Amino acid sequence: MPAEKPVWVGVNPNVMKWARESIGLTIPEVSRGLNIGEGTVTDWETGDRKPTLNTLKKLASLYLL
Repeated sequence: MPAEKPVWVGVNPNVMKWARESIGLTIPEVSRGLNIGEGTVTDWETGDRKPTLNTLKKLASLYLL
């Protein structure tokens, strides 16, 4: 069975930043929690890059801890 293609999700960058800051996480902490580069998290929060649906699911789990 072929691998699923990523689904990119347009999320308001201000909401991405607010969600992280409202629970007191830093960009390095999110980066480590998702095992991704800090630049990727920064790019989401500036609107330079969109996360995938799978990544948003992981992010939601991280933010609910």
